[in-house]
Amino acid sequence: MSETEIWKLSVADGVTRRSGDRVFTRYLLEHPVAYENQRTGRRFRGTVINVTINCRTRTYVIGDLASYAESGARGKPVDRFTVPEAEKRSESIVAGSTFDILRKYVCVR
Repeated sequence: MSETEIWKLSVADGVTRRSGDRVFTRYLLEHPVAYENQRTGRRFRGTVINVTINCRTRTYVIGDLASYAESGARGKPVDRFTVPEAEKRSESIVAGSTFDILRKYVCVR
């Protein structure tokens, strides 16, 4: 995998809750941003996403997210988005996607 394809995913400790087939969790997705200076290396930006995964039906619903200019979701958010209730709907999890990786992690615990 090349450096431009590196993404980091981590699940927040103590946030995952289970209710029947559904698991609510908060995870951090860190993605590379453009080089500011070739000598300082790649910088990452972090996005914290709240999601509910249905382990049985292999679907997910995104709640809200916040993006941060620095890795580790440090500092103040530079952007926030909450999916309006009227627009929330279950989406199928695509094999090999970020949500599939997350499902495999939270559904077996």
